Amino acid sequence: MEIVEEEAVIVRRIYAEFLAGKTTYDIAARLTEDGIPTPAKKTVWHASTVDSILHNEKYKGDAILQKRFTVDFLSKKTKKNEGEYPQYYIENNHPAIIRPEVFEMVQEEFRRRQAAGGHAQCKTPFSGRIVCADCGGFYGRKVWHSGSKYAKVHWHCNNKFQKRHYCSTPTLKEESIGECFVAVFNSLLARKTELAENYALCLSAITDTSAHESRLDAINRECGDLSTLINALLQQGSKQNGSMQEINQRYEEYVARYDALQQEKQGVSAQIALCHAKRVQVGAFLAELEKRKTPLTEFDPLVWQATINYMKVNPDCTVTFVFRDGTELTRSIEPGVRQYKKRKRVEEHTDGK
Repeated sequence: MEIVEEEAVIVRRIYAEFLAGKTTYDIAARLTEDGIPTPAKKTVWHASTVDSILHNEKYKGDAILQKRFTVDFLSKKTKKNEGEYPQYYIENNHPAIIRPEVFEMVQEEFRRRQAAGGHAQCKTPFSGRIVCADCGGFYGRKVWHSGSKYAKVHWHCNNKFQKRHYCSTPTLKEESIGECFVAVFNSLLARKTELAENYALCLSAITDTSAHESRLDAINRECGDLSTLINALLQQGSKQNGSMQEINQRYEEYVARYDALQQEKQGVSAQIALCHAKRVQVGAFLAELEKRKTPLTEFDPLVWQATINYMKVNPDCTVTFVFRDGTELTRSIEPGVRQYKKRKRVEEHTDGK
């Protein structure tokens, strides 16, 4: 494989826009509007095509062999490999278009959006990442004086005025959030050597997956053995050798054991994925600190995505940034001007009751 730079630019754009907060639907619409052809040389992009590109490990230089296999050599019919045959993951198989840490950031962002449920439809880097300390809900983006020259973007808790519970957390100006992040991130730059040294001592231990991988290998071997036994049992039943009642009972036992192993496999695989995600998160966090030789001068959405898990807004007009490595830093922030007016009206309404 070799990189076609004209097409690689489009792939990098898709990854950058997703990390900047766009959904796959939004990205597809923008690519269609710009007249960029799809990989199949069609004029209309679909969200599924963008999703496929964002999940394809080939763009980071790796390859998974035997994703599909041929069921019938005469008809050339193929099937997705769902465990029938072993798969092989090859790292650094070919030149990469996307840096591995960027690819892993995208996979982590997919998991984060899925865990956020209804807040997965992100429009900006802040979507689903700003949490209200009062009720635990997410902050939402609101445009005041929309369509006029006075238009301003603010964020406040989506539950702020719902169900007679008025959250005490402040409304925030969007530019204030960006400025506050820049200040907090720059404060970490002075400690980057100390952070790197600390993680050099403990990162391998806290992300060790050897025990999980050993168990996963054992599960795969046992599943393979059970598949062989099930196939042999089916052949025995087709020839009507032995009691059908006994054959059915053994079949049900084998299938039940196989299903239990598959369920355990999902849990073990999830634990391995969590360890890998933690390693990637910390690695991306440290790499972002290391490559920054000078402080940030303005908000950068890619730096935000690479370093922040979420930001918690407190009632006392402070915000707590929770970084990907677990570091927490709290800083004061200027509230939105209309926050006090709204709160006053709410208090007057309550007193009137």
